[in-house]
Amino acid sequence: MHIEIAVTGMIVYVSTMRPDEPPIEYGVLGPHIRLLFAQKRPIGYWDFSNLRAPYWRLYHLSAHGAWVKVGRTFSRLSPDRLYLFPANLSFSSGCEVELDQFFVHFTIEPALTEASMPGTFLAVELNLELKSLLERIHAGTSSARQSLLLMAMVQMTLDASELQLHDRSLSTRLEKAQDLMRHHLQQGISNEEIAEALHLSPNAFSRWYKSVTGTPPQFWLNRERINEASFWLHHTDASMEKIAETLGFCDRYHFSRVFKRIQGVSPAVFRKNRDLPPPRLQV
Repeated sequence: MHIEIAVTGMIVYVSTMRPDEPPIEYGVLGPHIRLLFAQKRPIGYWDFSNLRAPYWRLYHLSAHGAWVKVGRTFSRLSPDRLYLFPANLSFSSGCEVELDQFFVHFTIEPALTEASMPGTFLAVELNLELKSLLERIHAGTSSARQSLLLMAMVQMTLDASELQLHDRSLSTRLEKAQDLMRHHLQQGISNEEIAEALHLSPNAFSRWYKSVTGTPPQFWLNRERINEASFWLHHTDASMEKIAETLGFCDRYHFSRVFKRIQGVSPAVFRKNRDLPPPRLQV
C-alpha cells in the first residue's frame, strides 16, 4: 500500500494486492453480551443452596476460604483465578472467612447453546492483563468507562476459558424475529404479526422458527420474559404483581405458573434463595 496526494489536497490510500497473497477473512459471530449487574462487596458468608439462574456469573474472590459444590463435586476457590458459572448451572456455595467478592451477571447469545454448556464452572488464571483490568474496574469512577471495562473483562475471560464455542450465528431473519419479540415483552406479539414483518405466512413462520431453534416462537418469548423476571426477582424488591404486569402476564398467578414451568421453581422460592443474612463486616 502507498499514499498519494490528490489535486484536492486530500490523502488517497492506494492498495494493491499481490495474487499470491489472498485476503484473510475473520469469522464474525456477533454474540450479544448483555451486562446485567456488577458489584464488589465484603462478605462473611456466601450461603447458597442449589442456586440456579438463567444468566452467566463471573466471580473473583479476594482471598482463600470460599467454596462451591456442583452436584457431588466440592471445589475451593482461589484468589488467583476468575470463575465462570454458566447460565442455569445449579450450585451451592459457602465461605469460611471474611473477604471481598466481585461478581458480574451477564447473558450471551447466540454463540453459546445449551448443548455447548459445560456441566460445571470454568476457572481462568488471573494473568497480568486480567489483573490490571480488574484493578482498573475497582478504581474507576465513570459508569460509562466501567461498563466498557466490565464488558472487556467478560469477553477476555470467555476467550481465555476452555469453553467450547461453536460456529453458530443468527440469520438476519431469525435475529429480526427475536428482536421483535424482545421489544414486545410487555404487550406481547403474535405469530401473525412477526410473520407479516418477515414476509411469511403464519404457518410457514411457525414451522421455520421451530426447525431453526427447536422451540415454538411463543415459548421462546415466554422464556425471555422469565429470564427478565429472574433478574428482577434477584436484584430488585418489586412485587410479584408489578413484575407480572411489566412483563405482560395476566396476573401474578399466571406469572407464577409460567415461571415454575420454565424455571423449575416458583418465583417466591427463587427470590427467597437470594435472601442472605446481613454481612458481618462493617462497610
